[in-house]
Amino acid sequence: MERALFGLSTVDVRRLAYDLAERLGLNHCFNSERKMAGKDWFYNFLRRQGTLSVRTPQATSISRMVGFNRPKVDLFFSIYEDELHRLGKNVDPTRLWNMDEVGVQNVQKPNKIVASKGKRQVARVTSAERGFTVTAACSMNAAGQFVPPLFIFPSRRMNERLLYGAPAGSIGGATDSGWMDSTLFLQWLRHFCDTLGCTPQRPHILLLDGHHSHKTLEAVLLAKERGVIMITIPPHCSHKMQPLDRTFFKSLKSKYNTAADNWMTSHPGQRIDIYAVCGLFDKAYSTSACVGKGQKGFKACGMWPVDKTVYKDEDFEGAEVTEEPDPTLEDSREIEEESAGPSGSSVVPSTSALSQPQPGTSLQRPAEHGPSQSPSSILEELSPRPKIKNKRPRKRACESSAVLTSSPYKKMLEDKIAARNKGTQKKVKRKSAAEVKSKKKEDTECIYCGELFSISGGDWIRCEGCQKWAHVDCSNEIRGEFICEICMDEL
Repeated sequence: MERALFGLSTVDVRRLAYDLAERLGLNHCFNSERKMAGKDWFYNFLRRQGTLSVRTPQATSISRMVGFNRPKVDLFFSIYEDELHRLGKNVDPTRLWNMDEVGVQNVQKPNKIVASKGKRQVARVTSAERGFTVTAACSMNAAGQFVPPLFIFPSRRMNERLLYGAPAGSIGGATDSGWMDSTLFLQWLRHFCDTLGCTPQRPHILLLDGHHSHKTLEAVLLAKERGVIMITIPPHCSHKMQPLDRTFFKSLKSKYNTAADNWMTSHPGQRIDIYAVCGLFDKAYSTSACVGKGQKGFKACGMWPVDKTVYKDEDFEGAEVTEEPDPTLEDSREIEEESAGPSGSSVVPSTSALSQPQPGTSLQRPAEHGPSQSPSSILEELSPRPKIKNKRPRKRACESSAVLTSSPYKKMLEDKIAARNKGTQKKVKRKSAAEVKSKKKEDTECIYCGELFSISGGDWIRCEGCQKWAHVDCSNEIRGEFICEICMDEL
């Protein structure tokens, strides 16, 4: 149950012990009213076992549970090994890179402190109730080397003062949300290539997640030009297959919280503003970015040395909960059931429902079945592993790993953009002077120069994305179609 991400609580174990004792007909002194074992029995049980303990689980979304499965991992390693074999002697740990984003806030998570016994609530000061998030795009290779990060600030425009105290060589950008977008990823990719001196004669492999900002045609063209081979990790698998997540980011965040705690102590009555974040980040980054982090991260993920056996069968047990049978096997099973006649049995295995036994089996009380049923089988019936019963409806195609810089993927992006532009080509609307004069209350300004239509006049054109207007002379109109640069970045 633990490996399937459905671990039992202490109450579940105590109730299970009572039910098992009842089924086996054992003499016990458990509470018959509450139908569970006592706390003393539970803690003595932990001491006797020696391999069990009470742990606080890490929240794992169902997308991660389902997404990390054997077929997707095997597909990724097949693509990854093909690229390594294609490069041949040009492959070494210094050319295998991983890139990912991490967010840090001005409101830190306080570390543990020494406090008086008996107090029900212990507090430590922070900058605010809710803060802002600054994103840092980090990258490291299998040899333990790091490229200076890109900082993304939640601001409408970039100010160089925001980078005060940042790690040497860092660059910055700004978006309204403080998150990565396609324009900033293109800026980071240029920074990455310029820092390493990437060329087609000295190629590098870049492993990254499948966020939409990483999969634009502009980024693919730049990477091909500079000799960077971009490979995406399977979706919802970064917690297992991202070297930065496995060994670097946890240490980085912990040390950032420590630096923020120290800053609040040394600056009483002040708040951590957006100009102090980079300085705090540098204190954590300079101690966390070491050679061992990169080497252990790539080894833990099986990226270097290449070893996909680091992922055992027990790692994929969570995905088995929603594993659906092969449609071809289902069809053959239906034919067999029709030929055998109605059986009245459930299609769900006996391990998933106690009240519906399989044909030819019986579910009896222990006094009737005797010792023929082992305690382990009874335990499996009392606490069955969850299993999906109905097929899940899919609203969109399932994504997988891909080489973003390959020719087929590049052609797919070009075809997608061409199809989108073809669909909008016949919908271009022009705005005449007579149309605007009929609506005296409306006065439109150009999204480029800012001049009002009532003042400048002339020919105007409307963007098919944001539906805003611009001068034809100011726009990049091609063959009657127009999509502004802001909307092009979001495609």
